[in-house]
Amino acid sequence: MYEIARQIAAVEKGEAIQHETRRWDDEAGATFTMRTKEKAHDYRYFPEPDLLPVRTDQGLRSAAEAGLPELPAALQDRLMRENGVTAYQASVLAADRVLCGYYEKAAKGTPHKAVVANWILNDFLATQPDPATSPVRPEFFGELADLVAGGTINSAQAKKVFAELMANPSSPKALVEKLGLAQISDVGALEAFCDEAIAANPRSVEDYRAGKGNAINALKGFVMKKSQGKANPTQVDEILKAKLSA
Repeated sequence: MYEIARQIAAVEKGEAIQHETRRWDDEAGATFTMRTKEKAHDYRYFPEPDLLPVRTDQGLRSAAEAGLPELPAALQDRLMRENGVTAYQASVLAADRVLCGYYEKAAKGTPHKAVVANWILNDFLATQPDPATSPVRPEFFGELADLVAGGTINSAQAKKVFAELMANPSSPKALVEKLGLAQISDVGALEAFCDEAIAANPRSVEDYRAGKGNAINALKGFVMKKSQGKANPTQVDEILKAKLSA
């Protein structure tokens, strides 16, 4: 560290750095010149006569480059560009080839690749730090992301499925059925829940129609309670607003 600081100070003063061998003096806490060397031959750098020069053509170099694994910077850029992950997520994945391989298998069959990255980096690694030995098949994450995106389950239900997936690895679709978590998206069933909520909460209905938008949350809560958390919240919101505006 001393020599680094000394040379930086010398350059900042405009001094030239000499080719030399220096020694460290413990008492002085500094380095001092032992001998200087001006040219390469002073260091005895010279060609080895028994070793012939190695010459390569562009074809050989191109073949060697093609055989190299994807470099971290290129991998990080591809993950951000093709999978929509954040720069931080891409850097974490690119730094661990085993983890990245697991993620790419998980994301292969789903368009929701960024969601899969969130599941793996935030939740999966907290319980399964070594993907190479995990009994959870990577494709299960793509399946779970598709279930949420397709409206089969909501985000809260997905967390329950994830917990069960970590404890008993199997198809998320099968786990949804096992846990009875399939989201209710049938319009007729949802309208019945919404009608019941409106009839049971006249004050909230009155407040909403008077301009208090947050009053609708009480109605949503009623529907979610009646449906045991299975009602599609997006559809419930749309149906309630349509009925309250009629």
